[in-house]
Amino acid sequence: MYRLRVTVSILSVITVSLMLLFGFMDMNKRNAPTIHCKEKETISVPTDTTDAELLKFVTAKDPEDGDLTKKIVVERQFYFLEKGLTTVIFSVCDSDNNTAKLERQLRFTDYHSPEIKLNNDLIVPIKGNVIFRNSVSLIDKYDGNLTSHIKIISPSYNRLVAGKYDINFKVTNSFSDTCDITVQAIVTEEDYSAATIRLSEYLIYADKGEEIDFKKYITTVLNHFGQSYSVSNVQIDDSEYNPDKAGTYNIFYSIKSGETTVTKTRLVAIVREENK
Repeated sequence: MYRLRVTVSILSVITVSLMLLFGFMDMNKRNAPTIHCKEKETISVPTDTTDAELLKFVTAKDPEDGDLTKKIVVERQFYFLEKGLTTVIFSVCDSDNNTAKLERQLRFTDYHSPEIKLNNDLIVPIKGNVIFRNSVSLIDKYDGNLTSHIKIISPSYNRLVAGKYDINFKVTNSFSDTCDITVQAIVTEEDYSAATIRLSEYLIYADKGEEIDFKKYITTVLNHFGQSYSVSNVQIDDSEYNPDKAGTYNIFYSIKSGETTVTKTRLVAIVREENK
């Protein structure tokens, strides 16, 4: 009986020792890697920064595996804390599947909200055809080409009746930042085919207080034979424009022969409520 008790005691000691040993080994396995970032709070980069370029800001180490920097991956939060400011999460996993994460704010230094562009002036001859889908485009600083995502609402437009019709264009990028503009399509009975005024832009965005030289947007002036006119023949009506008040303004370019306007085109200027 004595020998049995001794044997049981020895086995108990061995069992406890093994449990402590494996428990200690298991604790070591549970040691997660650590990630270090050069920036303590915010990483400031351009919008076209790649994940590979973001990874240059961080390193990772593990007690067992050593340097894990090359195994770090980038996770991004697709919403804004404020315009141009989002969150980036760096993550790394060691050989025991222990995971570490590190979060930093990510500021895009050159970010601005999406801006829809007009490809033509939306002055339409009565009974003329215009495809609004082809009249707009948008290249976003982060998402690239969003033209196909632009939503167009034109409930009252009637190409058979002269008048001004509100056309709404709206698009949202992956950060839930929205461009929402309303531009008038002008259906006219006037014949403006005797000459052509072409602009480099048909819709521009301005900051409050910004004075604009509208003449600089004229690229080509032609008569109906395709011959060049002097830019000096173009009259610019920018009387509607108020740089101190947010809103949408029409700037008209025209050429007259006597009292008759032989051609007219339009630039839309949007004064933003706030910069970017």
